[in-house]
Amino acid sequence: SSRPYEELAGQPLPDRPECLLQEALYPLYTMRNLTILDISSPYLDIDNLTIFNLATCCSNLRRLLILPTYYSGRTSKITLQALAYASGYLQHLQEIGFPVDVLGPAGLCINPQTAFNWTCRRLYVADSPLPEDQVEPVGSFLSIWFRHFEIEIVAANASTPGDTAHAEERAMHAEAWARCQRQMHPHEWWSHELTAYLATV
Repeated sequence: SSRPYEELAGQPLPDRPECLLQEALYPLYTMRNLTILDISSPYLDIDNLTIFNLATCCSNLRRLLILPTYYSGRTSKITLQALAYASGYLQHLQEIGFPVDVLGPAGLCINPQTAFNWTCRRLYVADSPLPEDQVEPVGSFLSIWFRHFEIEIVAANASTPGDTAHAEERAMHAEAWARCQRQMHPHEWWSHELTAYLATV
């Protein structure tokens, strides 16, 4: 029902509750041939179980994006474990994205189908914090599951709509995620840097 959204429409954004719960996505679990799921909402309140269910029930998904439209610095309930699980079950995946708590439990959750994904080319992490001491371990963890040579990590930046108090933090996190991407594929990064350098000499 759209009624909750209609009732909230006139309220200032920071006062709106996080009301898009995983229960609202239950009907999608019966759509076995679903290939694209792209949700943008300021009302997100989902966790690992949501991603587990979507990956298990909708294994033909090529795009799985559940992203906020307003960045407030709120810690996500989704952890790296959900990313690992989805990477194995969604073997046609091209894009995946949701805020993630890199400090939450990860675990090497080898699933019964496969251990990694070769097709995903873009990973959206929204405004997910990435502490400096986690750049290398998170990059190593993600490289186990996402094997496409040209995978790109897309993070929110300072100009992305959101709480201005966290704008500087978003910029710092975006830079940390850029270093994480280089950590995932150091040979590709080195090759690009060398090519750029040789073009100047």
